Amino acid sequence: MIWKNPNAYYARMFSFVPLLFCIAFGFMQIIKRIKWEWLKLIAVCAISSLIIIGGDNFYSSPWMSRADNSEKIPEGLTEVVEILSKEDRVLNVAVPDPLNVYIRQIDAHLITPYGRYMNGLGSAISQNNIDVPYVMTQAGEQAVDYIVINNSTESKEIFGDYGYVPQAETEKYLIYAVTNVPFIQRQYNKLRQITAEMTCDQDGNPVENAKGYATIVYEYDGKGNRTKETYLDKEGKRVEIIDGYSSIKREYRLISNLLESISYLDVEDKAILYDGRHETRYKYDDSKNVIQESYYDQNGNPMILADDTYASRMILRDSQGRKIGEQYFDTKGNNTVCSIGYASYILERDSTGNIIKESYFGTNGQPIRISAGYAGIRRTFTEEGKKKAEIYIDETDNPTICNAGYAQVRWDYDAINNTVLESYWDENGSPVRCTDGYASILRIYNDAGDIQERRFFDTNGDQLF
Repeated sequence: MIWKNPNAYYARMFSFVPLLFCIAFGFMQIIKRIKWEWLKLIAVCAISSLIIIGGDNFYSSPWMSRADNSEKIPEGLTEVVEILSKEDRVLNVAVPDPLNVYIRQIDAHLITPYGRYMNGLGSAISQNNIDVPYVMTQAGEQAVDYIVINNSTESKEIFGDYGYVPQAETEKYLIYAVTNVPFIQRQYNKLRQITAEMTCDQDGNPVENAKGYATIVYEYDGKGNRTKETYLDKEGKRVEIIDGYSSIKREYRLISNLLESISYLDVEDKAILYDGRHETRYKYDDSKNVIQESYYDQNGNPMILADDTYASRMILRDSQGRKIGEQYFDTKGNNTVCSIGYASYILERDSTGNIIKESYFGTNGQPIRISAGYAGIRRTFTEEGKKKAEIYIDETDNPTICNAGYAQVRWDYDAINNTVLESYWDENGSPVRCTDGYASILRIYNDAGDIQERRFFDTNGDQLF
């Protein structure tokens, strides 16, 4: 959308952006030819004012027409949109999967749950035999106002069995209002940002959900970043949810607009200890990949992550931005050993991106055994990218028995890549029992691809249980 104006959705961006560029380029050429600097300044100010003042109404002008691309819009969908558009508000509409892109192209005031993707709701209402209770419950949880399904006698009967009557009906579609289920009621600001989400019962009264709140209130900065979310009870008062906080605060960098920090607050807006830290701050590389996380207490001082031993971690990346390792540091920036037993680790990848080796190091940069009993892992893969074997190695890169009782795990697959056999081997390549008492597992699948049976064997191949 241009200038935050929903009507701008009617202008096809692939054709409009080049046109806008040409217009801007033309204006710049005209301004360049003006001899007097003061006149140039006036011209720039005039054009800027025209854009700012007229921007919100540009696409609503009488001479603008809607670009429906009727040849691409599924038959009958425009009629549905015309019915729904009679309500002068932003509507959250669930439609069968093939339609969720087109419906917003006709009218940008209609949105689908969480954008294009509906967490299974779109697929559920695309079926011939619709699970009505599931669909309505999901629709309520996703703040859907209306459900649109294909018009058929069977579908009408299925919804009718649960007491639902179409709100409207066209030749191709049925429109049902989401009722008789707990639902999320949303509020929007002028920029169509969600400012509040309230959990309501079927009568529309606020109720507290399983997480201990009834309403989430959202705040935004000037760039549209969600900077704060606050939880309220059914009376509209601040409440601490079961996760232990009442609000989440995010700060973004002024220029790059990247997330700079995140902290969790109590009902008095004071930072609390959550997930081992009061505040997390981030650093990025030139490609906007996170390369460092640092943890701070309520006073803004570096702190050791609770239940671990480090105050920050450096994320190492290759030229493609893929993670190839991590390093851990204390509050003074010195390399330190994490709770698992290493100060850093390095990943090696093959040409397809598979991690073929993990290596662990101490603070002196030398290989070190971690708490699981090995200093690294070597992996091999099938042509399809499935793990074929894992070999656990010591500080000298030789196979070693890990704490689980084996030095190597191998996997065998069937024709459709189901894991049919998992087996354990010692450092010399001989079968060995793991600490759970068996040397291999055989998995048997049914025609649907689900595991039907597991069989366990000893080192001689005899079945145990």
